[in-house]
Amino acid sequence: MLRIVVRDVDSPDQGITQVNVVISPDSGVTGRPTRSVAWNEQGLVPLVSLDTGSYVVLVRRVGYREARFQIRVSAACEQVLEVYLTQAIVFLDRCMVRTVGAPPCDPDPPLTPSRATFTTCARAG
Repeated sequence: MLRIVVRDVDSPDQGITQVNVVISPDSGVTGRPTRSVAWNEQGLVPLVSLDTGSYVVLVRRVGYREARFQIRVSAACEQVLEVYLTQAIVFLDRCMVRTVGAPPCDPDPPLTPSRATFTTCARAG
């Protein structure tokens, strides 16, 4: 079983709603076809039952940068994938009209990259 939690990378206590999560078998792995799952108000995807194997998880939401992660699922226990998405910020009018000799425009501030934490368990026995 797999549980997915989606949060804002700059506000990790804040869940993100209205996410689109697509789970596909990793290349070369046979199994179930691509799946798309829903979310709840806290950015939590309900438990997803998957066969043991490697998967690619694609997480998208309007206003955020797409994130893609590879995971290895074990059917013997519950595993948690915590995804932290980066906002897709577009800076407009960062540079006003420049005159000769004016300093260059300030560069866009660096964005915190998306990341994920995958918590897994040891097989019992």
